[in-house]
Amino acid sequence: MIRVKEITKETYFCDEAVGKIGKEEIDFLKAQVPHNPRARARMCFHNDTNAALQEMFVVYVPETYNRPNKHQAESLHILEGAADFVFFDENGKVTQVLPLGDRASGKQFYCRIPEQVYHTLFIRSKEIVIHEARLGPFQKADTIFAPWALEEGTPQVDTWLADLEKTLAAKFTSDLTASKRPLIRLKSTSPEVYMADELVVNIGPAEVDFLKMNVSKTARKRIRICAHENSESEMHEMYMIFPQRSYMRPSRHTIDESLHLIEGSATYVFFNNDGKITEVVRLGGDRPDRKLYCRVPAGHYHTLIIHSEQLVFRQTTTGPFNKADTSYAPWAPTEDDPKVGDEWLRQLEAKIRSM
Repeated sequence: MIRVKEITKETYFCDEAVGKIGKEEIDFLKAQVPHNPRARARMCFHNDTNAALQEMFVVYVPETYNRPNKHQAESLHILEGAADFVFFDENGKVTQVLPLGDRASGKQFYCRIPEQVYHTLFIRSKEIVIHEARLGPFQKADTIFAPWALEEGTPQVDTWLADLEKTLAAKFTSDLTASKRPLIRLKSTSPEVYMADELVVNIGPAEVDFLKMNVSKTARKRIRICAHENSESEMHEMYMIFPQRSYMRPSRHTIDESLHLIEGSATYVFFNNDGKITEVVRLGGDRPDRKLYCRVPAGHYHTLIIHSEQLVFRQTTTGPFNKADTSYAPWAPTEDDPKVGDEWLRQLEAKIRSM
């Protein structure tokens, strides 16, 4: 398991330069929940509360009460379990209910929450594991709790929630019982790039199928759906497909980014400024050392070796998009000649095997 720092019995911070999470870390979080009065636990992968991109993996149980609140844009991706995401207007009237679940559930597994919209979460499984992303720095004052919702710890919370459940059952039955959601509205900006055109962006089986059906039509066999509004957005999130053995010239950025694996297997390789390998992170598979998420810190050269036929993944970083944020390693070939890139990857794989 990775090194972590305990901040409270509820909150832990990754204590490694390259953050990553897999089954070991998730099991650790699950084990902490029964010891926490608020019935939750989280592991944060940003350096501190001042970080521009804040990402955490959180475990909730049905007893967890999330008082309706609003704040700047954030998102969540369900790894395990199921929940109903409920949105309200300013007066507490329910405006939308979005059932969410893990990949095995067939439900939407990702939701991007619009800024300043009241929302809460109903847990529908024994426990739920969530990857949450939002902009920093963290300020308590940025979160506004709904004045019409009971405070945490109030004895009448259970009654309030029961009444809300009745409202959902009476007015949103079709949303709650829909077996499959249609493809969200998308705008194409290029053969490789589609922008989500919804207020509440959500990703699930239909969107992944869309990417798989259209990736072969692109010249580089790469494709993405962007959940952010445009290139000027402050938080960028993309669901992407890349083909096996895509050569990505090692690069580094002035900002942090992360990769969350959806399907496939790959190896993240990190280098120092001279091209020497400093760390290898294996993604995908059932072995204890395999991870499903990796946070790439600013200033670290890195590349990705894709082993599976396709790699489906989510990438998260801060915006607005600026080409100047990325610099390429002078000791690695350009992407102009695929054969040269493929040979460089083969040599890199041989170095990794010899380590």
